[in-house]
Amino acid sequence: MPPEEMALAKGRFTAYTQRFVSALDSFSICQFCFHTWAMYNLVELLKVMKAATGWDYTMQEFMLLGERRVNLMRAFNAREGFSSKDDMLPERLFEDGLLDDGPGRGRKIDRQAFLRCREEYYRLNGWDPESGNPTPVKLRELGLGWAAELPWPVRQVRATG
Repeated sequence: MPPEEMALAKGRFTAYTQRFVSALDSFSICQFCFHTWAMYNLVELLKVMKAATGWDYTMQEFMLLGERRVNLMRAFNAREGFSSKDDMLPERLFEDGLLDDGPGRGRKIDRQAFLRCREEYYRLNGWDPESGNPTPVKLRELGLGWAAELPWPVRQVRATG
């Protein structure tokens, strides 16, 4: 798939990768220095975590840890006034494209496709599609109901089907 293509699969890939890397960050496993995927596989990673903490995580629990962390960070950012308006690419990528001399020179991102992909990313995370922030329902689902009670501008949205 071309890099500039905004397929919905990219939103899904971003959401799941973000959860995984966030869980790794929780255990101070540096992705920049060690590239976990090359040093050991996921089964070995869970064994290392158990040896270090005594916690016998499944991969599903590991991903849930990352999802909880991502949502807490997002709730903090919402409290500080961040929202979907901050989840935008630089205007030049929609208008001018890349300006370097590399193979991507002139490539542009389709704004409407980007916005659809961003909305899919929010949907996959259980966030409000307009603000991009976690909903109280999502926070409670993750055992973070206390964060939903904090004074931050969250829209109350109805759960759908």
